[in-house]
Amino acid sequence: MATDPPPRSSWNLVVGDPVGPGRTVMRRSGGGDRYEVYVAWDEVRLSPVVMKRVRPDFSEDASTLRGLTRDVEIMAAFDHPYIVRVLDHDATGPHPHITLNR
Repeated sequence: MATDPPPRSSWNLVVGDPVGPGRTVMRRSGGGDRYEVYVAWDEVRLSPVVMKRVRPDFSEDASTLRGLTRDVEIMAAFDHPYIVRVLDHDATGPHPHITLNR
């Protein structure tokens, strides 16, 4: 008999919630065990951005934060108009995240 996986921690952000300076949630886009993904409106760029945010239970987990930093380093190595680029990231604050845009 299969058992349900344990519930994932969440920031429980909904449409209109602030998700960073000048950014508000447009919708939740998905996620995995350690991350949540949101589409947010960026007031400076006047465009949507994607925010990959570490789940609350993992916001101080060294392995998760190294993975977030590794993702930033890999994406920074590519410079092509059809590949997303990192706008900003924070692996040390209370809400570790990567913000992406095309």
